[in-house]
Amino acid sequence: MTYVKVSLGLYRHSRSGLYYGFKKHKGKRHECSLRTTDRQIAERRLRTWIRDLETIDRELERTTLRQLIQKFVAANKAACLSDLTIEET
Repeated sequence: MTYVKVSLGLYRHSRSGLYYGFKKHKGKRHECSLRTTDRQIAERRLRTWIRDLETIDRELERTTLRQLIQKFVAANKAACLSDLTIEET
């Protein structure tokens, strides 16, 4: 993919015209499609994305796959039609 730099952290894909945000945060490079071809909308979404990137909930960031599966199973137990469809681990 070829990106054209528009402004600090804002790039436009040369073929599709979609805007992307790039930001280096805590030593890692993050990128996000801003899902628009309009520059003003892209700039607003970029500011929102950067703000959200810097305010990550540390507790959610440390969630393990096992914890995530347990939350998923607990949330979907009531949605099951039959006890036969529930498998205990």
